[in-house]
Amino acid sequence: MRTITVTELRRNATEVFRAVESGESFVVTRRNRPIARLLPNQSSSSSLVIRPARKRGRADLAARPRHQPKTAPTIEALIQDMKSTW
Repeated sequence: MRTITVTELRRNATEVFRAVESGESFVVTRRNRPIARLLPNQSSSSSLVIRPARKRGRADLAARPRHQPKTAPTIEALIQDMKSTW
């Protein structure tokens, strides 16, 4: 499986797609991180399948519940509440 950048794909799209049609596979990277794979279609050699890479990092953080900050009518009440939980 060959690795190419997004810029290389844009500049050489026709050649890359011809290579995929002939059976080659590519990993497309942006800033040295894989973002997509170009694979030949299993059912027909004349059509292409473009599949996104699996999301990592920040995508996992987005699925987590957000932290809800504690609130109080005054700062003194908030400090007192925090001290009571210690």
